[in-house]
Amino acid sequence: MFEVINLNESKILAKSLNVIIYGTIRDIEEHFVKSFTNIDILSNFFNNVYIIIFENDSTDNTRFLLNNWASYNNPNIIKKLILEENLNSKFPLRAHRLAYCRNKILNYIFENNLDQNYQYALHCDLDDRFWSLDYESILTCFQYDLNSWDGMFPINTNYTYYDYWALRCNETWFNKNIFCCEIENNENCKEFENHTSELSNFLMKNKNKLISVSSAFNGIGIYKLSSIKYSRYSANYHCSKCFGKNIGCYEDNDHIGLHKSMVFNNYKLFINTKMILENKNKNAISYSKFIMDLKNIPNIKKNVLKYVLYSKIIDSNSLWLNFSEKIGNYENTLSNFTSNKVFSFCNYDNDIYSNKLINDNVTKYVGNLSKNLYDFIIKNENDFISFMHIDFNNYHDTKNMFDKLYKKINNGCIIVINKFINFNEYLLNDLHAFYEFIQRYNIKFNYIAVNCDFSLKSINNGDTNVAIKIIENPNLSKIEITDKFFIYEDVYIYFDWKKYVENNDDLNHVKTIEEAWEHWYYHGKNECRKYYTIDNKDDKDNKEDDIDNKDNKDDKMNTILNIKNDFDWKTYIKINPDLKHLKNIEEAWNHWINYGKDEGRQCYTNNNNNNEKYQCEKTNTININSDFDWETYIKINPDLKHLKNIEEAWNHWINHGKDEGRKYSINDEKNDDKKDDKINTISNTTNDFDWETYIKINPDLKHLTTIEDAWNHWINHGINEGRQYYKKNEMYDNFDWRKYIKKNLDLNNIKNKEDAWTHWINHGNKEGRQIYLKKDDFNDNFDWEYYIENNKDLKHIKTKEEALNHWINYGINEGRNTINKNCINFSNFDWKYYIENNKDLKCIKTKEDAWDHWFNLGKHENRLFKKKLKKTHFFL
Repeated sequence: MFEVINLNESKILAKSLNVIIYGTIRDIEEHFVKSFTNIDILSNFFNNVYIIIFENDSTDNTRFLLNNWASYNNPNIIKKLILEENLNSKFPLRAHRLAYCRNKILNYIFENNLDQNYQYALHCDLDDRFWSLDYESILTCFQYDLNSWDGMFPINTNYTYYDYWALRCNETWFNKNIFCCEIENNENCKEFENHTSELSNFLMKNKNKLISVSSAFNGIGIYKLSSIKYSRYSANYHCSKCFGKNIGCYEDNDHIGLHKSMVFNNYKLFINTKMILENKNKNAISYSKFIMDLKNIPNIKKNVLKYVLYSKIIDSNSLWLNFSEKIGNYENTLSNFTSNKVFSFCNYDNDIYSNKLINDNVTKYVGNLSKNLYDFIIKNENDFISFMHIDFNNYHDTKNMFDKLYKKINNGCIIVINKFINFNEYLLNDLHAFYEFIQRYNIKFNYIAVNCDFSLKSINNGDTNVAIKIIENPNLSKIEITDKFFIYEDVYIYFDWKKYVENNDDLNHVKTIEEAWEHWYYHGKNECRKYYTIDNKDDKDNKEDDIDNKDNKDDKMNTILNIKNDFDWKTYIKINPDLKHLKNIEEAWNHWINYGKDEGRQCYTNNNNNNEKYQCEKTNTININSDFDWETYIKINPDLKHLKNIEEAWNHWINHGKDEGRKYSINDEKNDDKKDDKINTISNTTNDFDWETYIKINPDLKHLTTIEDAWNHWINHGINEGRQYYKKNEMYDNFDWRKYIKKNLDLNNIKNKEDAWTHWINHGNKEGRQIYLKKDDFNDNFDWEYYIENNKDLKHIKTKEEALNHWINYGINEGRNTINKNCINFSNFDWKYYIENNKDLKCIKTKEDAWDHWFNLGKHENRLFKKKLKKTHFFL
């Protein structure tokens, strides 16, 4: 998956979004100020923010701090606190307790219909794991097509990861409950460390990419609210080895329950390796203590900048740097105290000042701070900084500056920060950035002076500046160009843009390094275009290859351009649902040229001749009736669920469907008279239609009160909308609902069997909750030997009770097949006869696939089968 917008565009997009930020806390007094300052900063990136905090049973000052924080009003921010007591006695297991707390928050969100006004939810841990955010890296999530993901999670700095219990990634060792005895050597610390190292290497190999996962968290989760509406947290776990007897085998991470339900509903979760969360350094002091130490700064009651300049305590032979919003406020003052250059970094120029009004020994850097710092470092790579004047009053710019320059800040360097304390929201700005800088890089320092007494309250008496002296910087060294300055920024200092343009004829309109870089970053690298660097040794070796390939490239480009006139852009978008945001042929064509063809997406034309003309690598064309609605075709023909795309659906309709009179579009009225036949094929009678369950799991149908109403709805609407058809089953009759409630304490508000059954249907089975059945005929009819025989990974199960428990707790949700003894079984299933008498199934080549089709679809459609089937009921 590639980015569809750049970072600046994602910032603009985020400013239009309404988000909910939520978290659970207990006894976090030490981390409170830092975590909640992070939340306040994060909130500034979005339009409207609703913050929901659940607190319980704190024995320190957490609740007092929380209430105090909630009392401050912020524009565009709503704060909601949920406070409870004595949860330890109700939920002695921590993960189960957290699941309860987090579900309380989700219930509040959806019971109050907040999802109607808010689009995303950010779940944050609020302890020392939530120490520092790379805020702009969080916004990289919104660079991707918003229709292609439902949840994203971060990594830590240096491609590390800590939240192993919540991780389920099939490409790593962490694809199961790591604390369960099902894991061999799960108590071997050395082996565990090896797997964590492997995970870091895996993340490094996938840097700047999205990694598909079944579950993750790592301190932050960003979710679409619509994707978690019907999912809830759950820590239930049933070890198949010890059946929950050993420690670590009777609960799982509570995030697993939420994510398992989401994945079950086909929602997509990813680790975003560009999204960074930093944990607190073990040696770092808390932000609260750092703030209280400010009262010990000597107050000289006068301008601190002038004080240090006139005191001549600054080394004038090293680099002097100024940082401010606009040119002109401090450059001349600083440059008068040194004969060496002063480098001034400003976000904006100032029309009032011209070059002649700025001293000659001032070098200006105006505009993008990151790019300007990179250029400055390269040009001054052997020199160190002895003085820094900071007038940003902006956390992000100050943090960015420190992170780029920390290796160049010399011992003895004097830092003057113009606005430091005693003003509104000072905890969120330069003070915050300086605290992280000192703790992150283990810097030793002393305060020299401040111009006022420290106060926890806002005074707003003008600039409250401070002077600081760096005593020891253990990171001091020459900065190599290989150092990782930028995680996601567009750095192009060594990019040979002219050669890039010269060797790509379609880029002759590109006139600047910025334009060339943006093209390569957002398009060229995905198109496998060559990246050129200044003085690249490989250029000489590859020069001849470039010349040889030029003619082929020209021919290829001409072929591509010739087909544009016949490009069927509407079909291209229709068969690629992630491209619904494209609104016209130009946008669709540009997407295919820049991304689609290299992703192997098919190019569709309105001209059959072009199908022969154009055969590009990884690309094919197809001509399909523009009225063909392949998704509807599959929906209203359940036996075709194995068809995965428009080509397969079209081929089926051409070869079989049209002769069988199948309907392929809602607007295809000529097939309406065949609708009754189709419905009769699916179910000949309403006798086994579980209409009450149908209404319960579709809340919008509560107005239906009889089986006739429900049946008519399913016939006329439900089938085309892809709603599930429910058959009456023996499990409801045998459902031990009292035991279900007793074993799930969070459900003690449920008072009858119907509500308990509805909960298990809608939530419990997806959350992995166990269903309890009364001992009766259902158990007698369970063919456990067949179940073991046809699930080879279950050979360790030796009794019927174990087999039945496995199917109830796992097999149902995993789609495993079981069978009633009264029915046909696999051994006497005549699969060749089944295929021969159902022409649309000729694509099936094995007995196993034929059996799966019959068991899941054919038996419900009364498909022809050699053996006479006896009537039975199944749980769907």
